Amino acid sequence: MGTNYAILFIARSLQGVGSACTSVAGMGMLAAFYPDDRERGNAMALALGGLALGVMIGPPFGGVMYEFVGRAAPFLVLAFLSLFDGCK
Repeated sequence: MGTNYAILFIARSLQGVGSACTSVAGMGMLAAFYPDDRERGNAMALALGGLALGVMIGPPFGGVMYEFVGRAAPFLVLAFLSLFDGCK
């Protein structure tokens, strides 16, 4: 939705910082929840596998939603998922 390079750069930078913070916090929560090394390793492998899957599936999913549903569709789907996750 940005109209110039500066806005797009700032938005992408904020997204990167937010992603880094949530990834580190999530791994810290897993480390605190699973004190056993083997369980912690399995939990972190599952979490990082899910992250990698999201990185692979996200852009094509967003492109298909943008093409066939509309410009705001990928953002609305992510907002709904975030709201659902926050309520859970």
